[in-house]
Amino acid sequence: MLVNKLDEDLIERLNLSKNNLPFIFFFDKKQDFRFLIENSKRFKVIVYNNSLLEVKYELLRYDKENPVVIYLPLDENEDLMYLMDLLVCSTKYHNTLYRFMESLGIIFPSNTKKRKQIIKLLPSMVKEHFDKPLSFWNEEFGTPVIKDFHKKFKELLINPKNLIDFDFEKRNLFINEIKKKYGFDFSDQLESWENKFIKFLCIVEMYVDTQDSDYPLLQKLPPSEIKITQCTDLLIEIKNDIELKEIYKQACFDIQREYDLGTFIEKNFERVNTLLQSEEIVISLINKKIQSCNNKDEFNSILLGYKGLIKRKTSNFWVREGEIAAWNYLSILIDFIELLEEFNSISELSINEYIQKFYKIDQIYRHQKEFEWYEQGLEYISTWIEKLYLDFLDIINTKFNKIFETKPHFRELKIQKNYLPNLMSKNNAFLLIDALRYELGEELYKKLKSEFTESEIKTLLASRPPITNIGFSNLITDDLSYEIKDNKNLIVKKTSGNDLNTKRKRIDFLKEKYKKCGFINLDKFLNLKTKNEIEKLKNYENVILFSNDIDEMGESKGERWIKFFSQLLNDIIKAIRKLIKVGFTSIHILTDHGFLAFDDKEDYFKLEDLQEDCIIKKRRFFISKKSDIPDFIGEEIEDDIGFYVYYPRSIYYLKKDSFFHGGISLQELLIPHIIIKIKDKKIKQRPLIEIQELEGIYNKLFQVIINSTIKSTGLDPLVRTRKIKIWGELQNESITNIPIIDINPGVNKVMLRLVKPSIIKGTKISIIVQDNDTEEILDKTRVEIKKEFKDDF
Repeated sequence: MLVNKLDEDLIERLNLSKNNLPFIFFFDKKQDFRFLIENSKRFKVIVYNNSLLEVKYELLRYDKENPVVIYLPLDENEDLMYLMDLLVCSTKYHNTLYRFMESLGIIFPSNTKKRKQIIKLLPSMVKEHFDKPLSFWNEEFGTPVIKDFHKKFKELLINPKNLIDFDFEKRNLFINEIKKKYGFDFSDQLESWENKFIKFLCIVEMYVDTQDSDYPLLQKLPPSEIKITQCTDLLIEIKNDIELKEIYKQACFDIQREYDLGTFIEKNFERVNTLLQSEEIVISLINKKIQSCNNKDEFNSILLGYKGLIKRKTSNFWVREGEIAAWNYLSILIDFIELLEEFNSISELSINEYIQKFYKIDQIYRHQKEFEWYEQGLEYISTWIEKLYLDFLDIINTKFNKIFETKPHFRELKIQKNYLPNLMSKNNAFLLIDALRYELGEELYKKLKSEFTESEIKTLLASRPPITNIGFSNLITDDLSYEIKDNKNLIVKKTSGNDLNTKRKRIDFLKEKYKKCGFINLDKFLNLKTKNEIEKLKNYENVILFSNDIDEMGESKGERWIKFFSQLLNDIIKAIRKLIKVGFTSIHILTDHGFLAFDDKEDYFKLEDLQEDCIIKKRRFFISKKSDIPDFIGEEIEDDIGFYVYYPRSIYYLKKDSFFHGGISLQELLIPHIIIKIKDKKIKQRPLIEIQELEGIYNKLFQVIINSTIKSTGLDPLVRTRKIKIWGELQNESITNIPIIDINPGVNKVMLRLVKPSIIKGTKISIIVQDNDTEEILDKTRVEIKKEFKDDF
């Protein structure tokens, strides 16, 4: 080893020196020796870093019985005033790396040009091979050196035909160098050599990961001849290179086509770090195991067993996983299972725990319903998600019912009664959103917080029973009375006699009370396009927007439609931006009640028909004149009209549906109040979206990286910040697909596909990013087509 040889040379010089101090001042102006000196086994090394005083201080405090090297990346003739007294009594060393290695008997080429080339490359070569014996160096210099081999080799992988076009001597030079560096010999198989070479690297990686030498494919390797480290390091570079990535993918697909990897993958799935871990094989394996599991614990165990693999797939450890949506959803499902396990471990429930953490279980469940698992070959997952979620709802609401019975007024939470009037002041706008469950409110709040820093969320308790006419009536006044009409409906009235039972009558009541307040449906407000229409709103001191889309969707299609709720949240955000442009400086989002949404296919939570004397029977409550009915939680209707409301415990229901409200679950009773304040009356500048510079387009399918300057605040992976569309354009014509995606904080990767049948090499196209809501162009860049695409590409 060169380090040992240098140490021996320095010790010998010290022993021959007649000076008193065991110091060696090592002058190395070009810093050729720096790596060797810093790895010295025999010396304390002090490195000069622009401060001679610091060097002197280190020397004077050091034990002079032990040898020290003072490494000076300086010329020996430089003025070293502070060290002059020490220099006199110590040993100096100055040499070149070339002369030092030559003194060790290493033979350099006699050809002057080749020798100069080697001398120039020596420091980097020594750093890479410092631990090699002297015989290695004589062998290394016995063949010509290719300048910048690594860079040129990667260029050859991108354009493999160039190697075939080389003259015989130059081609053999490269082939021999590849054999020497990586242990791969393709001298007799030049056709598609780059594919063969990368397949070789993949197989080496499989061997390194698994050591499964019994597998037939791996038995073809001669491990003793392979340069393992060099192969695996190069493969990592190839995976991270935009152009080489495509060759890597093709090589992996070829291996999958040529060999049956199913048994190997099943045996080694946790250890294989290559794209050869076929998506189809692994997903099929997960699906098969889930199909055969017998209970929820077994399902959890299977998914958590794949946690490491799923998380790596989600984090783009491989090449293609960003294109496979299942990995991201499986990763979120792992979070879902872990949250459920944490929830199941707590003995008592506090409402604050739900507000701060466990609401995410509802959120993840809803987002999982958006995903078509069967399209990804995972058709057995949905059933188990439903079972896990139903268990959670049953447990959490059984615990909540106990709190409800012992502490019915929830002193830590404010009830929504007469809530709106206390917020009425000039320049305040309100969005009254029917059925905005707390979990939806939390998601909306986190979206808003990334754009409007002056925002907050409060938790309220809905009025009981949590149905629309009671909830919104209580929101606008506390002067209420109730009436049972025709033994069918519970009517809400003002004590003075005004009927507040319908939306129209509640609006009339508000119009009478707030003369300078405007009233408009959310959909209509979003469709205001002319300046005159918008200017009219400036005549009002307040504006109230109404939306019952969530409630209507839930009522019509139940849990099957909860996938569309996220889009409704985006509509609310658009409305807020528009309100701020009009001039409103404070915006409040309020609601009447929450909801439950689940699919109880086996009717496990369906109650038998009641034998009691029911005046009114809804899905999650009924009204009776009886003052005590066993197995139900009851309370007297306010205003002392001689009737009682009874609620089923947990999530049991009286009428079949998959969208419920009116009962006393956490999900029905906890509601959000979101507040956005604009101090300067202007919209805060929205996040900067920019396209990372592209080197060029080499393939029909290519990746665009979009950076967002929003700083992550630890939001859920489910919470998005902005919806954008992106496409490639040539002469004002779209020449790619146009995906619409949600932009997250940080780096976002999008795959675009060229759809124009032919494009000439060298053509420059525009890549455009546009806000999907406002149609504002966020960024635009030009990129060159690096390969000619013909009609049949």
